Amino acid sequence: MPWQARVAVRAEMRELTVALDEVMKRLVAGKVEEAGEIALDRMGVPVWGAHQKLPKPARPEQYMPEAMRRMALEGYRAASDFATVARTGDRETAIAMLPMLTGSCANCHQSYRIR
Repeated sequence: MPWQARVAVRAEMRELTVALDEVMKRLVAGKVEEAGEIALDRMGVPVWGAHQKLPKPARPEQYMPEAMRRMALEGYRAASDFATVARTGDRETAIAMLPMLTGSCANCHQSYRIR
């Protein structure tokens, strides 16, 4: 993966980590709907493809193995699924869904690493 794409992936991972932290803070504070909005806007499926705005060498998807792309998309889908529930205010179910959200991150990071 060219350095430009590695930089883009790392920036995205940092943003996802910050967003996940914000989601958990909102859940703890009882602001479940806000947690859902953050998950959707900063971690969900609508974020997938944001790299298309970057110059071609900085678009990481083209360099990812198919399995890695699938894992990444599963993570975005997990965030969107979480957001769908959290935006209803159902705190108990939203909290129960957190392992899907964090697990998708962990699974990908166990399998892949940008060196």
